[in-house]
Formats: sequence, structure tokens, C-alpha cells
Amino acid sequence: MSWMPPTGQGGMAPGAPPYMPMYGSPMPPPVAAGAAPVVWQSHTNADGKMYWFNTITKQSTWEKPEELKTPLEKALASLPWKEYTTKEGKKYYSNSETKKTVWEMPPEYKAIVDAHPDNGQPAEGEGSGALVVAQPIQQKVLVASAYTKRTAAALAAEEIEYKTKEDAEAAFRKLLEETGVKPNWTWEQTMRAIISNPRYNALKTLQERKSAFMQFVEEKRVKEENDFKAKMDRSRYDFIELLKNHKEVTSNTRWRKVVELFGNEECFKFLGPGACETMFENHVTELHRREKEDQRVRRKENMEKFRNLLSTLPITVKTTWKEGQEMYTKSMDYNLDAKLQTSLDPIDHLTLFEDHIKQLETDFFNSIQKRRDAQRREERKAREGFRDLLKELVKRGELHSRSMWKEVYPLIKDDERYRWVLVGAGAGGSEPLEMLWDVLCQLDEEYFRARSAAMDLVKQMDVIVTSELSFSLFAARFSEDQVASIGEANLKMVFEELQQRAAEKMEDEKKRLERKVRKRMDSFRHILKRMDPPVGTNDSWESVRSRVSGKPEYMALEEPQAEAAFAVYIEKLKDSKAERSESEEEDDRRKASRRKEKDRDRERDRDKDRDRGSGSSRKKHRRHHRDSGAESGSDAGGDRDRKRRKRSRRSDDEDERPKRSSTATRAADMKMDVVPDPVYRGDDSEEEGEVRG
Repeated sequence: MSWMPPTGQGGMAPGAPPYMPMYGSPMPPPVAAGAAPVVWQSHTNADGKMYWFNTITKQSTWEKPEELKTPLEKALASLPWKEYTTKEGKKYYSNSETKKTVWEMPPEYKAIVDAHPDNGQPAEGEGSGALVVAQPIQQKVLVASAYTKRTAAALAAEEIEYKTKEDAEAAFRKLLEETGVKPNWTWEQTMRAIISNPRYNALKTLQERKSAFMQFVEEKRVKEENDFKAKMDRSRYDFIELLKNHKEVTSNTRWRKVVELFGNEECFKFLGPGACETMFENHVTELHRREKEDQRVRRKENMEKFRNLLSTLPITVKTTWKEGQEMYTKSMDYNLDAKLQTSLDPIDHLTLFEDHIKQLETDFFNSIQKRRDAQRREERKAREGFRDLLKELVKRGELHSRSMWKEVYPLIKDDERYRWVLVGAGAGGSEPLEMLWDVLCQLDEEYFRARSAAMDLVKQMDVIVTSELSFSLFAARFSEDQVASIGEANLKMVFEELQQRAAEKMEDEKKRLERKVRKRMDSFRHILKRMDPPVGTNDSWESVRSRVSGKPEYMALEEPQAEAAFAVYIEKLKDSKAERSESEEEDDRRKASRRKEKDRDRERDRDKDRDRGSGSSRKKHRRHHRDSGAESGSDAGGDRDRKRRKRSRRSDDEDERPKRSSTATRAADMKMDVVPDPVYRGDDSEEEGEVRG
């Protein structure tokens, strides 16, 4: 091979000894006296592969040196073909240039081999096996050389042949067992102990021996660990059994007592005080846990007994704790059970009593809830039955989207389903009217969808609905499929709606004409009020008609309408005069009453003066002053009366004026002197004929 391994420090190949061959490799013969030292030395690494070491350059190489090669090896070195051997010992040839590999020997390679019939015996003075070790390193290989010489004869004399590799490996393992190899031995230590035994050569290569040694050591280590673990487990088990079975070991036992009891036991000595103390503490902890668990179980049993005792007593949700105590303390079951009396604390009795009361309350409310649920189920069934009743009415056509409660009530009042739903309506369920509204809402949605389709058909077929048209004639305009898709009930409601629209339209037209006539009559009354000379209450219609016959306001009305407007005007005029005369008479009566009162006051003052006589001038002056004040007061009172009468007359005048429906007419009544004459357009539109300011 042409590859040279990399050299380490000092020119040595990695893993190879620097100056002497490894144990087990063939030693070179001793150097003859006076012979020149050789340059190359052959060695074998731990894997059994040979390499060469140059004692002068301190270089190592895997390739055989040129001066050591045979003539055949030198001739084959010039070829690109190289010979190799597989692990099974089969040879193959590889071309370093073409990277081609063949099992058969190439022709050129075979020609060179045939040209050297001596198979390349080494030349005189060459060959790795006959090399002499150089003098400078003779001292370093002396020990190994002597050791090899001493064992070589014994190994050669006791050579043993084995049939299979397994037998050879078994012999080598037996050698290791007999030698007493420990798991902590190194390979060098082991080799020094077994190399003199013939079974050392049972395995041919150093790698096989070392591999068998490593496997043996690992198995022995695992076995010892398993044995130690088994013994440790057994000792732990024995120690725990001692703790469990000894009567003096309880949860209150101290560690020093355990040392006195089990200090001489084999398991105690093997485990040691530290491990035994840890196991003892765990055992005591377990005893405490078991005692607490037993105590908890006993307490639970007694609490269950007391709970059962409470359930047998006549306790209700209103029973107090004091009453409950008296009940269970007088109970025979409680008095006969000593554990029940001593194992539980009073607080436990109170807690169980409270739990029992809560359970009674829960049962009570649950029973109420069950009754309510049952009642709700009955109410729900009743509501479902009433909904079925409404559906039946819809199917029969007796209930539609325009139906009212007063129409539906006679149909359902005697039905049992209606009476049942009335029973549950007061408890918070839906009332019959509400469920009827739900159905009507649903029918409304269906009706509006059908109405849209019906209206489209009416527009397409140009059907005119009047108040005199019957439903049969209206429905005859549509095909049977169209009536079925819309529904006869829906079609009838559409027909009624269209008839109602026609009637409303006629009514609106009538009202519009009436408004127009009223406006024309108001305009006619207005010109009557503005006539000169004015129309009096004693004037007749014939006398006035000749005066207004040319007026457009008169011509816009028919004769009866004009005469009716004149009669209304005369009636209001009479009412206004009558009210005005009554107001004046009332004012005269008030004036007369005030004059009489004033006269009485003056007469009273004169009587007082006469009774007092003609007193001093001071009294005269006082009387004179009083008289003058009275006169001035009467004058002020007279002014106030005049103002009050004026306001009263103004309000009376306003009341006497008739109220008009039109804003312009009211303005004309209130301010006749500022409102101009009305303007009449002369056409028949609703807006014309109005009074404009």
C-alpha cells in the first residue's frame, strides 16, 4: 500500500511504541558483534497490523521500505494494480487510476508474478525478519526481549489446537477466571498474569484477546453488581421484617433502642447504621401513617353511625341544635354504644347535625322542585295542546292573520285544551292570548308573502276592485293553480283589503268635496258681512239674493248651499246681538248698585255727624277731610269700574264672534276692518275660493 500514516511527535505513528515492539510481536535477532546497525525496524500495532520505523529519521510508515522489498514487490510497485485481502481471506485487486476492482488477477499483474518464479525471496542482507536492532536502542528493548525469550519455549511446547473459535474463546475466558481477574484490572495487568499460560494463544490476535478480556471484565462487573444488589435487597428485607415482627418496636421507639436490639444482626452489619437508621425512620413514619389511617377509618365509621342515628330521629328543618341534643342523648342506640359516645367530639356532633339539617333542606327544596317540574311539564303539555287547537282552526280556515280575540274566543271557550291552558297561565306560563299572537304573527308573515304574489297578479291582470264587486267574481279572474298557491283565505283577505282601499278612496273624495263646499260657503258669508249697507237680522234671503246675485262667491254655490250659508250668518248675527244686550244690562245693574251703595255711605256719615253735634273745629276739619277723601276714593273706584267694564265688553265682543274653521275666516271675524275682500278664482280646484290676506 502506498499510504503512509501521519507521524506524531518525534516521528512516531499514533498508537505505536516509539522504540520497542509490543508484547507478543516477533523480536528481531540480536545484533552480531561488529555489525553495522540497520535503519528499519518492523513492528505490529494493537490491531495486529505491521508497520516500519526508521531509527535515524524517526519516521513510521505503513509501506514496506524500498530497501526491504523483494524484486517481485519492486516490480509490482510500478503497476497501478494493488493486491488486497478481505476479512474472509479472499484476495482482490484494485486499480488506483481507474478505481476498478476485480477478483481475478489482472494479466499484467500475473505476467510479473510469473516472471519471478522464486516468489520474490528477499535479497541478501534484506528482509524485515532478519533485521538487527540498532545499538542505541538496545537497552530499551532488553527487558522485553528477555521476557519473550523466556516464554517462547513454553508457548511453543504447549501449543494447543482448538476446533472452533468459540472453543478458543471459552478456553481464554476460563484462563481469565482461573487467574482471578477482577473487574478493575487493566489489560496490561491481566496480560502479565496470563501470558505465560499456553491458553493465552488460544485466540490468535491481540485484538481478539483484548475484546474477550473486555467482555469478561464487563460480565464479571455486572455479575458482582447484581450479587451485591441482591444481597442488599435481602438485607433490607430482613431488617424491615425484624422491625415489623419485634414487639418492642412501635411508633414511639427511639433509634438507640433499635441499635441495642438489632446491632449484632448480619443484615444490620451489612447495611450499616446510616442505611438502617433511614429505613427505621421510614418504618416509624409508616406506622404513624397507619395509626392515623386507622383512627380516620374508626372516626368515619362512628360518624356514619351517628349520621344514621340522626336519620332515625324525628328531626325536621325547624329543629334546633338544643332539641337535637336532647333527642340523640335519650336515644337507646346512642346510650348502648360506648365508642359512639367517646370517639367523637361535640364539634363533630354539631357538624353532623348541621349536615343533616342541610340535607333535609335540600330534600325539601328538591321535592318542591320536582313538583314544580311536574307542573311545568303539565303546563307545557297544555300549551302544546292549545297550539294544536289553534292549528286546527287555521286548517279549517276559522283563524287567519286578521282574526281578533273576540272572534276566536267563541270557537275555543268550550274546548278542554283551552281550559287546561288557563290553569297553567297564572303560574308564569304563556297565556292563551300570547300564544294566539304568536300564531297570528306567523300567519302575518305567510300572508304578506301571499299578498305580494296576489298583488302582482292583480296588476298583471288589471283587475279593478270596487265596493260593489263580490269575492266570487274576483276569485273567478284567477286560475285554480294561482288560487291554490296563494290560498283562498289569503286571497279573500287581499280582496277585502282592496275593497277597503276603494271605500277609503271614495270617502276621501267625498270629504274633499265637502271641504271645498265649506270654503265656498265661508267666502260667501264673508261677503255678506262686508256688504254696504250691512245685512241685518230682519233681512230675508230674497232681498239679499238680488244684491249678491252677481258675486262670484254666490255663483260658485248652488242655491240651497247659498241659502244655508245665509241662514247660518243671520243666526250668528242674532246671537251676537243678544249677548251684547245682556252684557249692557248687566253693566247698568252694576252701576245702579254702586250708586245706591255710595248714597248709603253718605247717609251714614251724616247721621254720625248729627249725633256728635257741632264739635270743635278739629272735628269739623277731620270730617271735611274724610268727606273729601271719600269723594276722591269714589272717583278712583269709578275709574276702576270703568276700566273693568271696558275689558268685560271687549271680551264679550270676542265671545260673540262665531268661530270659523278657516284661519282666514277667523281673522276676518276678529279684525274685519283690516282684512281685505276675499279673492275667488272661479275654478273648481280645492285650493281656489280660499280667503287670502
